[in-house]
Formats: sequence, C-alpha cells, structure tokens
Amino acid sequence: MNLRDNNNIITGLINSSSSQGRGGNINLNATSGNIDTFSLDTSSFEGDGGNISVSAGSNITTNYLDANSKSDGGDSGNGGDISLETQGDITTEWIDSSSVSRGGNSGNGGDISLEAGGNIATNSLDSESYSELGNSGKGGNIFVSAGGNITTEWIDSSSISRGGNSGDGGVISLETGGDIATGNIDSESYSELGNSGNAGNISVSAGGNITTNYLDADSKSDGGDSGNGGDISLEAEGNITTNSLDSDSKSNHNESSSENGGTISLKAGGDITTGSFESYSQSLYKGNSGNGGDISLEAGGDISTRQLDSYSDSWEGTSGNGGDISLKAGGDIIKNNSDICRS
Repeated sequence: MNLRDNNNIITGLINSSSSQGRGGNINLNATSGNIDTFSLDTSSFEGDGGNISVSAGSNITTNYLDANSKSDGGDSGNGGDISLETQGDITTEWIDSSSVSRGGNSGNGGDISLEAGGNIATNSLDSESYSELGNSGKGGNIFVSAGGNITTEWIDSSSISRGGNSGDGGVISLETGGDIATGNIDSESYSELGNSGNAGNISVSAGGNITTNYLDADSKSDGGDSGNGGDISLEAEGNITTNSLDSDSKSNHNESSSENGGTISLKAGGDITTGSFESYSQSLYKGNSGNGGDISLEAGGDISTRQLDSYSDSWEGTSGNGGDISLKAGGDIIKNNSDICRS
C-alpha cells in the first residue's frame, strides 16, 4: 500500500498482514505535514513480514508498528524492515520486526531505523530472532538518530535459541545532539543446547547526558561453544549514568570453548556513574577460553563504579589473556566494593 500527500496523513488501522504468505509493504509519505496513525500491520504467520516506511516533513505519531514473522509449529520467516524519517519529532509505542518460532527455526529479525530532526520517544523496539525448538537467525539492526533527545524503554536485537544454535545479535546504535534515556538494551546471542553466535555491538552517543539501565552484549552457551561478546561504547559531552554492562563470552558446556569478551568504553565530559562491568571470557570444565575484553572509563569529572571483570578463565583447558582496565578522571575515582578490578 502506498499513501502520499503534501499535507497531513491521519489513519486508523492499516492491515496488510498474511496468514501464511508474505505480508504486504506499507509506505506513508506526508511531504510537508504530519503523520498520525494508530497501527500498521505487515506481519506474517510462517512467511516474511512486509516492510513499513513512514516519512513526514513534520511530526510522526504512531501506536503499534508490526512487521514480525511468527510460527507456532514450523519455521518462521524474516521480520520486515521498519523505517521512520522526519524533520520533526517521532512518538511511537511498540515497534516489532522480530522473528519468533515456537516449533521450528526462526528467521532473521528485520532492521529498525528511526531518524528525526527533533526528539524521539518510543516504548519498545524489538528485532530479535527467537526459536523455542530449533535454530535462531540473526537479530535485526536498530539505528536511532535524533537532533534533540532520545527516550526509549526497551531495545532488543538478540538471537536466542532454546533447542539449537543461535545466530548473531544485531547492531544497536543510538545517536543524538541532546540527551539519551533508555531502559534495557539487549544484543546478546544465547543458546541453551547448541552453539551461540556473536553478540551485536552497542553504541550510544549524546551531545548531552546518557542515562541507561542494563546493557547486554554477551554471548553465552549452555550446550556448546560461545561466540564473541559485542563491543559496548558510550560517549557523552555531559554525564553518563548506567547500570551493569555485559560483553562477556561464556560456555557452560563440558569440553566446549568460549571466544573473546567484547570491549567496554565509556567517555564523558562530566561524571561517570556505573554498576558492574563484565567483559571476561570463561569456559567451564575442559574447554578453552578466549581473551577478556578491555575496559576503559574516562571522565572530565568523577568516576563512581563497582566491580570490573575482564579476566580469562578455563577450569581445565587453556585460558587466554585478561583484558586491560583503564580509569581516568579529572575528579575523584570512587570504588563501591573492595574487589573492583579483575583482569
């Protein structure tokens, strides 16, 4: 479906979903005006989700955007790509381009792109690939860019398999000239019974302050080899306040190996306040472990942090090198427990 107007576009539900085939594409373009829509649905049951594109000269306001692919008994297809672009503000609730299978393999999550000249406020962005019984595909990439502030609750581009191998987590990038406030951000790769892929990288950059909850870019396997942890990078001209950050690689299976932990880098013009960091590589039992990822914190003001782990550990195999840990502050460095650094 294509809908184009020089002025405003106001819609309720637009549904081009499919029960088994591919969902249809939806394109909305208001050259000079606003777009206000309730729900756009290009999802598919067992097929590929259709793409959604929304472009406006002014503001975009939406409720639910659904381009996912789901299956209860077989393989799911790929999630569709979702793109929102405007010179004004973007305000959304739930955006879903995931691929989920309860009985077979899951496809790849679709890419999500939000670009605004003003502010972006959204609830959840979901481009995960999840399989209950089979292999999972790749998590979709998520890019969010704003000239003003970015406010979001939950961002997920993970790849998770409960019954087979997991794919790679998707890349997540948030960039703004103002402040960024987020909930959890997840680009992990996890396999319960097979091998896990590589976690996706997470990058957050702000001209103002960054406030986040838990960021997860680890690769873990309970049934095979684990992949590489993803890199996590936060850079702000103001302050950075975050909870725990994980970019480790861990294998919990006998005779299986872990790869390298990802690097974690925080740079702030003001203060840095964090929870614990994990960029280690660990293989339990007889497998080998890779290298721990480097951890770097640099602040123009104070640094307040908890435990920082970048070690390499194998119980009965060969371990790699521990990662480097560097803390540099223009003010004070405050440790909130006695066992602050392990590399």
